[in-house]
Amino acid sequence: APKLANRIRRHIAGGLPRGTGDAVEKIGMLRQMIRQMDPEPESSKRRMAWLSQLCEYWPMEQLAKLDQEDYQKLLDAYMENTDPRCVSIGDKADYPAKVAAPITLTAVTVATDAAVSLTDSGCEETLPSTPESASTKEGGGISQNASASSSITTFSTANTNNHTGNNGLGSITLVGAGLGDPDLLTVKAKRALTTADYVISDKLIPSPILELVPESAELYIARKFPGMANAAQHDIINRALEQLRQGKRVVRLKQGDPFVYGRGGEEVLEFRQHGYEPEVVPGLSSALS
Repeated sequence: APKLANRIRRHIAGGLPRGTGDAVEKIGMLRQMIRQMDPEPESSKRRMAWLSQLCEYWPMEQLAKLDQEDYQKLLDAYMENTDPRCVSIGDKADYPAKVAAPITLTAVTVATDAAVSLTDSGCEETLPSTPESASTKEGGGISQNASASSSITTFSTANTNNHTGNNGLGSITLVGAGLGDPDLLTVKAKRALTTADYVISDKLIPSPILELVPESAELYIARKFPGMANAAQHDIINRALEQLRQGKRVVRLKQGDPFVYGRGGEEVLEFRQHGYEPEVVPGLSSALS
């Protein structure tokens, strides 16, 4: 049924994230650059694992906005054996962004240590230095040696008023992202997102919700996988506390409602133990809606 096939194809294409075509083209360019820098056949597994992590955890819109400066940062990160989820990118112009032309690579030194630390960026996760240890699980593209604490990318947001913790530094708000449609967010949830300094988001929050976070805010995408949930949860709390101590307005963005099939109550208790009283913004849950 060719007509039906065309209809299904149009339906699928209409549901793709904005900028998908640009993202495909730019990742293709990055892949060519990496192959030119590291053409050895024995590096193929490492190249595949590294690019898989980049493609899996960076928002599609940010992949579509890659520019020459971002290419250089990513190429440096690859040659230094640094997890791409730990690479910070600068502020971007409004979408759509034109595809960047190929760049002239600066000299890059391959790291000889077993691992590279990113203490300056606050990301401590590293990739193993050998291709064998960078192998992946069944197409997941995640290094088996990677820890649960790593950032995917960073952005940044304007300072505005919010609830303040008991110790006078920073504030923490647990926000329910609802069903994934920005129009179904509560007014308070949207206000919290657009006025935060730092947002810690669940991995499955849809891109249209994340687009509400201004480019001046930092966004961290939490990574939770079977067998790694507790470590990832510990990382979330530590990251939030670090930002709170700097006086930041922190938003913990959770799917649906923070307390329905989530760990919102646990997070409230954890922050209370450190002197911060979280504000909770409920969200629509698919369990009820």
